[in-house]
Amino acid sequence: MKSLNRTLSLVLVLVMVLGMFGIAGATFTDAATVQYTEAVEVMAGIGAINGYADGSFKPTGTITREEAAKMITYAILGSDVASRLSVGATGFKDVDAGRWSAPFISYLVGKGIINGMGDGTFAPTANVTGYQLAKMMLCAAGYGAKGEFTGPGWELAVAVAANKTVFVGDKSVDHAKAATREEAALYVFNGITNVPKTSYNKLFDEYKPVEIGAYNDLNSDGFRQIAEEVYTKLAKSDDIVDGRTGFYWTLNGKEISSFVPSDKALASSTDGTKIETLTNPASPKYIKAKEDTTVKYYYNNFPIAQEAAIGEKAIASHKIGDYVMTPDGKLYTMKAAIDKDTVIDADTHFNAEISYDGLVGVVINFLDSNNNGKYDAISIVKKTVSQVSDNIIVKTTGSLTTVAIPGVTNTAVNANTISYPSDLKKGDAVLFYTSADGVTYVEKAKVVVGTMTGYVDGSKQSVVIDGKEYKASDLINMPMTVAAGSTPTSVNGKVDSTIKAACVGVANTAFFLDNSGSVCHVYVTNAPIANDKVLFVADAEKGTPFSSAKAMAVFADGTAKPINVAKVGKRSATPIAVSDAAEADALDNGKLAKNTFYTYTVATDGSYTLNAVEDYEAARHFKAVDADTSSANAPDTFGTIKNASENDEYATITKGKADFLTTYKVTATPPTATETPQGIIANNATVFLVYNAATSSYKVYTGISNVPNITVCANTAKIDVMLNTNGYASLVVVGNNVTSASTDSGDYIFAIGSPQYVHDAQNPYYLVKAVVNGETKDLKVDEAISKKVVVGAGVFMITAKNGEVITGAESSGGRIIAADSSMTKLAVSGGTMSVYDNTGDAGAYKLKNSYVLGSSVKCFVLNTTNKTFEPVSDPTSLPMMVYGNTFNLQVVGTTDTNHTATYVFITIA
Repeated sequence: MKSLNRTLSLVLVLVMVLGMFGIAGATFTDAATVQYTEAVEVMAGIGAINGYADGSFKPTGTITREEAAKMITYAILGSDVASRLSVGATGFKDVDAGRWSAPFISYLVGKGIINGMGDGTFAPTANVTGYQLAKMMLCAAGYGAKGEFTGPGWELAVAVAANKTVFVGDKSVDHAKAATREEAALYVFNGITNVPKTSYNKLFDEYKPVEIGAYNDLNSDGFRQIAEEVYTKLAKSDDIVDGRTGFYWTLNGKEISSFVPSDKALASSTDGTKIETLTNPASPKYIKAKEDTTVKYYYNNFPIAQEAAIGEKAIASHKIGDYVMTPDGKLYTMKAAIDKDTVIDADTHFNAEISYDGLVGVVINFLDSNNNGKYDAISIVKKTVSQVSDNIIVKTTGSLTTVAIPGVTNTAVNANTISYPSDLKKGDAVLFYTSADGVTYVEKAKVVVGTMTGYVDGSKQSVVIDGKEYKASDLINMPMTVAAGSTPTSVNGKVDSTIKAACVGVANTAFFLDNSGSVCHVYVTNAPIANDKVLFVADAEKGTPFSSAKAMAVFADGTAKPINVAKVGKRSATPIAVSDAAEADALDNGKLAKNTFYTYTVATDGSYTLNAVEDYEAARHFKAVDADTSSANAPDTFGTIKNASENDEYATITKGKADFLTTYKVTATPPTATETPQGIIANNATVFLVYNAATSSYKVYTGISNVPNITVCANTAKIDVMLNTNGYASLVVVGNNVTSASTDSGDYIFAIGSPQYVHDAQNPYYLVKAVVNGETKDLKVDEAISKKVVVGAGVFMITAKNGEVITGAESSGGRIIAADSSMTKLAVSGGTMSVYDNTGDAGAYKLKNSYVLGSSVKCFVLNTTNKTFEPVSDPTSLPMMVYGNTFNLQVVGTTDTNHTATYVFITIA
C-alpha cells in the first residue's frame, strides 16, 4: 500500500511553465472557489498551468489566444519538450518571431491545431472561446482532417464532437463566450484524457481511433489518449475515502490531486436526519433519489449485511466483528459467530448498538456506482473526535516506518495504514475513523476563532459565535478544555453550564467543527496576555552578576530601542539577576535570550524586569537559510525566491488566511520546494510587526486581513510568533534582524559603443554610447573613465560628476547582483530568469544561476557580431533572442539586500 501521509489541498508545482500565469510554489489562496478541482490540480501537476504571484489561481479570469497556445503546447508535448521549441517566423503579421508566444503558435499552426483570423493576423491578445479551445484539443488528437471544423457551421460541428469528451463536466452554457481560466484547464485536461487519438484514412475519408497498445489505459476505453502517450508515468491510485470509491492522480508515484470520487453522490446528509426520513417521500427532507433494485450498506467503508430481527432466525452466517443491520435500521457488530437459521439472541450475538441515525455530524451518502441515476449504496461514516495530545512520532527501522499520533493511535502503527495531514501537530482537534482496509483516516477539524456571544438550550442545542449560530455536534466524546483552574467537563454532545460559563464572552476561543459545520470541540484560552504588556527581544548581550544586560527590544506599537535588563524570570516565577549567556533557553530563569517574547515592568531607574512568556514555543521561531529574495520586506507583494539551492529554507505569510504561516524547504536544484503549513491560527486581533530595512523601523498591521503577503528568505530574516495556549497567534514579529538597505545612489552604466574622442578647446572629452539607469544616451566621460569602458563587458557605477563630464566611476556597486559569462541557455518564466552553461554531464545544460525579474525590469541585448543593440520590452522573448549563441549576462538589482532585478544586460559575442 502507498504511503498515505498527505495534505489534501490544491497544490502548485515549482516548475515555471506559463509565464503569464505567474509564480508557483504555494497553496492556491482561492482554492475553495475553483469548480473544476481535478482538472486544475492535474494540469498543475503535469506542469501545464500555474497560479499568480499572490498565491491565487483566479479561476474566473479569462485567457488569451496566445496563452491558450502555450498551455496546449505544454499539455500535448510535456513541459520539457515544449520549453525547447524554437521558431523563425510565424506567418502572422501581428506575431513576430521574437514574441514570447511565437514558438507555441508556430508549432500548433504547423500541426493544424490552431489557425489565424483569416486576414493574416493571429490576434494573440484576444480572448479564446470554449469552442476554439475544444476545436484545438480535437485537432490535437487528429480530428479536423475532413475540414469539418471550418466554414460557417464550425462551432456546431465542434459542439457535437466535443459534447461527450472535451465538454464533460462543464457547467458553462455558452461556449461561444470567452473561456475562464478554470474552464480552459478543464477543456485541455479533458482533451488529453478523454479524446482518443485518431488516424485519418484519406482514401475512405474516415477516422480510426488509435488502440492503446503498450501504454497505460487511464480510462479503460482501449484507445490511446494524448496523456497516455506523453505522460507515461501518469496513473490513478484507487482508494476509498468517507465511503466514497475513487482515486488519486499520481505522476512518478507522487500524488498530484486530491481524492476524486468515481461514484456519484445523489444525496448526502450530515445533520443527523435518519435514513428512513431521508427516503420517505412524505418527509420535508426527502432526498428525491430513486432506489436501485439492490442497495448495499456500508459503515466506515465496512460492508453491512442485512439481517433478520432479534429473536428470529439468521438469514446468513456471520463471524465475529461483522457489521449487521436489522430490519428496524439498527446497526450492530457481531460479538459471537452465528450460523444461518440460528435464532438471534442480542446478548449472545450482538455487541452494543452502534448509534448513527439522528446524530449531527454523521455523514450519510446515497451513492450511484453504476451511473443509472439510482442509488445502489448507502455509506454511513461516523468519525471520532479527539485531540492530538503530544508530539507525533515518526520512526524508520530498516524498511519499516511507523507513526504514533497520541490521542488517535494508542501505539505506533505502520505508516502505510494511516492517512493524516502533513501539518498535523500537538493540540490539533481531529476527526478520524478506521476503514475496512485497515487504514485510519485522520483529518484536522476546521476551526473558527471568535467569541461565544450566546447559546441555544433544548434538544437542538447550539452556540452563537460572534453572532453566527452553530449546532452542537453529536460526535463529541471527549473532555473540553475550559478556563485555567477549572475541571474539564465532558460535553457529551451538549452545551452544559460549565462550558457556558467558561466560554461566553471570552475572546479568541477556538471552536472546532465536524463535517457538518457543527461544533465538536472547544478550546478556551487562559486569560490572554495583552500585547501592550509584551516586548520582543531581537538581540541581547550577556550580563554579569553585578550589572544589567543589554537587549534590543521591539514593542507592540512598532517602536524598537535598546534597554537595560536587570532581572529575567518565568512569568510565574520570581525574577533573579541576569547572569548567563544570551543564547540560553528562553524559559530558564536568569537567562536572557534573543528571539523571545517577555512581559515586562520598568523600574524607576529605567531598567527592565522581564518574565518569559510561558506560552512561547521555540518551534515558532523561523529563520530563513541561504535563500535570497526580491522582497523580503516589501509590504505589498510576495517575495520571489532567487539563488535558491538544496536545503535552503524560506517562509510565507498569506494575507486573509487563518492558517497564515507556511514554511518551505528546497529539496532539489533547480529549485523544487516542499511546503509545510505551520498550523498557527491568526485572526483580525493578531498584531504583525514587519521590519522595513529601508527605514530601519517596524510597521504595525493589526489583523490577518490587513497584513500584506510576505515572503521571508534572506539569511538574516526571521519570523517569531507569540502563541496563546490554544495555538492562536497574538503577536508576530517579521524580519527582525534584516540588514538595512544600501544607501547606494549611483548611476549604473552599460557601454554599447566604443569611446570616441571629441576635441573641445575648453574641455575635451570622450563620447560613449551607453545605457544609463535603463535609458540609452550619449555619455560624456573623461580619459580615465574611457579607458575603463569595454563594450558589452560589464556594468559599472558612476560615483562622481563634474559638470557635464563624468570624472569618476567604480567598476562595481552594491546593486550589481552578478555577472555570468559564457552562458549557453536562457529561460524566462513566471517572473524568474534562469541561466545555464553546458558543463553538466555529457555536455548537458547545467543551471548556473536564477534571478527574479522586477515588474518594471528593463532588459537590453547587445550583439557585438552584427553590431545590433535592442531594448527588450517583453523579458519572455529573451530566450529566443539568445538561442544558439553563447552570451554574457549582467544583472543590477534594486538594493544590495533586495536582489530583484531592475536591469538585465545581455551581450552576445
